[in-house]
Amino acid sequence: MTRLTAARGQSWAVVGLGKAGAAMAEGLRDGGALVLAWDDKADARAAAAGKGIEICEPAAMPWPVLTGLVMSPGIPIFGAKAHVAAKLAREHGKPVIGDAEMLYLQRPDAAFIGITGTNGKSTTTELVGQMLAAAPQPLGAVAVGGNLGVPAVALDAQAGAYVLELSSYQLDLVDKFHCRGAIFLNMSVDHQERHGSMEGYREAKERIFRHMKTGDVAVIGCDDPWTLVSWQKQFHDATHLGHTVVALGEASTVPREGWYAAYHDGVIELHLPQGDATLSLKDAPSLQGPHNAQNAAASAALCMALGVPVEVLQRVIDAFVGLPHRMEKVGEQNGIIYVNDSKATNADAAHQALKSYTNIYWIAGGLAKEGDVLDLELIRGRVTRAYLIGAAEEAFVHLLEGVVPVVRCGTLANAFVRASSDAAQHAVNKPVVLLSPACASMDQWKNFEERGHAFRDLVKKVMSHAAA
Repeated sequence: MTRLTAARGQSWAVVGLGKAGAAMAEGLRDGGALVLAWDDKADARAAAAGKGIEICEPAAMPWPVLTGLVMSPGIPIFGAKAHVAAKLAREHGKPVIGDAEMLYLQRPDAAFIGITGTNGKSTTTELVGQMLAAAPQPLGAVAVGGNLGVPAVALDAQAGAYVLELSSYQLDLVDKFHCRGAIFLNMSVDHQERHGSMEGYREAKERIFRHMKTGDVAVIGCDDPWTLVSWQKQFHDATHLGHTVVALGEASTVPREGWYAAYHDGVIELHLPQGDATLSLKDAPSLQGPHNAQNAAASAALCMALGVPVEVLQRVIDAFVGLPHRMEKVGEQNGIIYVNDSKATNADAAHQALKSYTNIYWIAGGLAKEGDVLDLELIRGRVTRAYLIGAAEEAFVHLLEGVVPVVRCGTLANAFVRASSDAAQHAVNKPVVLLSPACASMDQWKNFEERGHAFRDLVKKVMSHAAA
């Protein structure tokens, strides 16, 4: 936990007392700041009060004398749905920031590495952290967190480098925050209810590049039209800002104006100021598929540009163990492979899993995201049967009619039983029972992790019964 001593003598409102917000309130208090906190949920308020945090309704807070407002990223701060605290802060001219900004204000001397994008952030963040930690590190200890799991202000207060996964919601809440290195992986339809449009979503992501200067490194995906625009802007700006901009993309299409990281057929090709290098994914079972090639190429490009030796990059790639709920092979029984891809909460993420397998018995559904579009030809070519669950079940039935056979299942447990039974009848063809919902989880689960754990438990039961 970081004691936020840079805020000593200041007065801060903290709204949202989940994991990140509670850590923020404690860090500010322990650093010598006056903290007034609020959460719309009574149990969160009670938990904070039990730790000695003063609770105060936003309308009763003394806004004229407060230094500013720290918001948890999931709480709306713009538009008609903006939380009353955000509206009051702006009315009084107070900054509205998040935990990444606060950590930067506490440790401006540290090297901050930020990773954003619609998909692949967590894997890339973990890879970058491992690559930096495995190299001779003049910066000192490397701390990894942010949206990945550990809140920024709960990380090691003495770390020399902070590798942070940053969502668009978190990037809405930065101002002075400066990244020594930044990655913008990709962008697909998501979060328009928050940002209003894809342009607004991209602009939030691009805040990761604010304040870049000579010696900094930006790695930007070019395989979708949204990030390609960001690369073009940064590539142009680099001429007067002096930072290194690396284009990231498929070998056949990546722009080769200046520096680039290209990937194709399990090979990463790097062309950087430090020289040229080639890395292989052939011996990296946890980094298979084009999406993981993008993650690995981005990580390697950033870290090589920051001085990590090529042999260290290859060693980390070969030894990397994939993160839970992201195309996680959780079991194989009687010729059936079970894959937990619960983190695939949008169509683009599910496409990456569907591209990686054939003869798929696909469990999909949940809370669909506005504007999301499934690739029906990809589904037709790889999915043997679809098992539909959750709030989007009926919509998916209509969408997939005539594309693949569908089974209405309602719940994950029902879908698993049906998919496993059907796959067992075709075990000679190496079937894959794949949970890759293409939907959020909140209609039936607290989060995608809870959904993934439930799938794992179902697989364990199948395997234990078979072994009995």
